[in-house]
Amino acid sequence: MEDNQVTKDQDYKDEVNNGSALISSDKVISIVDNRIVLKVDPIDKFPVIRSDKKVNLYVDGKKREDPIIVSNEVEITIETIDQSPHSSVDIKVTNDKLKAYLIINKQVGKRLCPILIKDPYNVVDFVITTKEEVLVDDNKINQEEISKKIRELNIKFGLNSQAVSQAIENPGKKFLIAEGKPPVESIDARIDYVFKKQDSQTNEGKTKPTEVSGKIDYFGFREISSVRPGQVLAIKKPPRYGKPGINIFGEEIPVQEPKDIEWNIGERVTIIGNKAVALKSGRPVINKGKLSIFNIYYVEKDVDISVGSINYNGDVTINGDVCDNFSVIASGVIKVGRNVSHAKIESGGSICIDGSVISSRIIAGGLAAYHQRIESNFQNLYTTFVKVEKSVFALKKEDLFKKLSERELIFGLFETKYKSITEIINELLEYQAILPDDLKTPELLSVINELKIFLDTTNLDIDLTLLGVIKRKVGKVCRIYKDIINTKASIQTSYIQNSIVQATGDIIINNEGAFNSTLDAGGKVIINGIPGVFRGGKIKAHKAVIVRELGSIGGSRVEVQVAEDGKITAEKVYDNVYIKVGGRFIKLNKEMKNITARLDSNGQIILT
Repeated sequence: MEDNQVTKDQDYKDEVNNGSALISSDKVISIVDNRIVLKVDPIDKFPVIRSDKKVNLYVDGKKREDPIIVSNEVEITIETIDQSPHSSVDIKVTNDKLKAYLIINKQVGKRLCPILIKDPYNVVDFVITTKEEVLVDDNKINQEEISKKIRELNIKFGLNSQAVSQAIENPGKKFLIAEGKPPVESIDARIDYVFKKQDSQTNEGKTKPTEVSGKIDYFGFREISSVRPGQVLAIKKPPRYGKPGINIFGEEIPVQEPKDIEWNIGERVTIIGNKAVALKSGRPVINKGKLSIFNIYYVEKDVDISVGSINYNGDVTINGDVCDNFSVIASGVIKVGRNVSHAKIESGGSICIDGSVISSRIIAGGLAAYHQRIESNFQNLYTTFVKVEKSVFALKKEDLFKKLSERELIFGLFETKYKSITEIINELLEYQAILPDDLKTPELLSVINELKIFLDTTNLDIDLTLLGVIKRKVGKVCRIYKDIINTKASIQTSYIQNSIVQATGDIIINNEGAFNSTLDAGGKVIINGIPGVFRGGKIKAHKAVIVRELGSIGGSRVEVQVAEDGKITAEKVYDNVYIKVGGRFIKLNKEMKNITARLDSNGQIILT
């Protein structure tokens, strides 16, 4: 009500200022020298007045806020609430103490003139309101006032008197009036590598994808750099001392002493002056900060009886085929120019096979590839044990399940909601048999053997306590293997048939696809060639599976699995395809196109 009244009063005042309001008050009362004067002695009624917010009314010297009857018996005086002009000096210093800004804030004063209007609400007869007269403060802030403020703040360095003068002439605007000298920071020593850097753990050059026929080719072979004796590999830039600065308070801003760096070189590298130089031909790599050169073993034609199987500490490049019953094992990158048939290829780094892989075993990532499969299964097992444990605690509180033992509840969950438990344990037992002897640690074997008790549903010793003990042991194994798996080595080829292919990174098939094979990738499996099919077998990838066609018209069984946060994408899917995401799986019984499978927020598989 009060705000509406002020608005209405203002509207009426605007009419008064424009001369459009008809006021007959001058016939009854008027304002003379800030006093209310009754001009005629009323016969029937005395006029009543009130004030608005910018006016104070006094009756015989006493302030009144309620309506006042105007008569000649009392003296009614008016006091307007004026606004005095005001100016202030505001100096802001930045947090780094390198700059100070000046703003002169000038507030214009207002002098008010009382006027008389009819009460728009008819509460009383008249309202004493005001008409504004703007007062301009002509008194400028002088230089001495600002200088005093500067002295109070102890600003000593980098003052700009011209900026101060500009601020005086331009109130309301911000001016930089003092600026310190920032320090020149020291530069630490560094080593600049002048070859295409490759990490020995990935063994892949970081090259950009190239364009092929207007499309980006993400799957082309990554270039491997090599050097010759005498070639400069790296240049050391010495440390450089900086210069101290000074802030606007005249204080020195120190700089840190630059750090030096020592060379860390390995085999086939020497230091000449400030340069690292290759002693022999090979591929330069940085392994845990150490610069070394991997030597490359070249096979001009095929790996056959004339060459024999290869076990080499470095990179291997084969221009021809890897023939039946031969193996190539290397600590670095392996590149095969043609086909691999009935053979074994195992590398510590990535593998690129330009031709086909037939009835062979291909492993990229060295020992980490074995660790990866163990860690993945144990991680799934640990996550499931945690869920089972929580579920049993919850079920024990429900009347329906109170009579069941903990063993019955545990196995009931294994047989219904968490069917993957048995599958994971059996897979670990199978994998234990093919694990290299140097990876069969007593701790690992002990845990795997303890897991066998969950395959015996008649075992009466199983309860929450035993489940908790084994869960903690499984968790410990997970942590151990997670720290070991740090190699991301990929495999690229054109075609795979009747083979086992395992990589700690991605598996990429560029042309026809794969038939009746097992693909296991720590990253993605991408079958994106033409026709780009996967017919028969199993795909397991941590991040994603991207394929053109899954399954076949004849209904060959296909299993595709990704982690809980992974997804499966296919342009075409036939029946008898099993989709597994995390611990959930579904079977597709009809032909479908353009599907993406993933888990929704409720942990259920959805197809979009």
